[in-house]
Amino acid sequence: FSVSIGYVMSPDSFTYSEWADDLIKLNFNFYNYFVENTFFTPSYFYTTPVIVVALLKVFFGNGWQYSFLALNLSLVLFSLVIVSKSLLIIGVRPVLISITMFILVASPDLLLWPRYILSDTIFSFLVVLSMYIVIRGFVMDKINYIGLISILSVILFTRPSSVPVLFSFFSFL
Repeated sequence: FSVSIGYVMSPDSFTYSEWADDLIKLNFNFYNYFVENTFFTPSYFYTTPVIVVALLKVFFGNGWQYSFLALNLSLVLFSLVIVSKSLLIIGVRPVLISITMFILVASPDLLLWPRYILSDTIFSFLVVLSMYIVIRGFVMDKINYIGLISILSVILFTRPSSVPVLFSFFSFL
């Protein structure tokens, strides 16, 4: 359904696209990219979506928006799988997980936001993945700190609202 309607470009999407073009012109030289980018919010907070858009532009050319939509839809699917696995790990009954997944899939918002060329879906997926690592670590009594810190580092460079999320993770651990 989302693919047939197509992608949605917002003002932020156009900014990501422009910044991705700048990054491509600089041959992915991040130092020069950060020095030349004078956006009022530090641009390093948007590094992850800019890299994703730049790579999609390199690999898919003018079809990069559809590949971003496909990536977002894939991340939504993987997020649902990870949430299901997390619930199984903590002992939630499979019938309740099935009901939960049905309710989530029936939600119109689930397929509305992935259509937007924004960092929301990437950010949400990374947060869900981090939560899975923490839940699995507590249940197995061994947290994969290297994997968790790596993902949290990527989250930091996904959007400015990542800072409170990181504080919540570090205060919990």
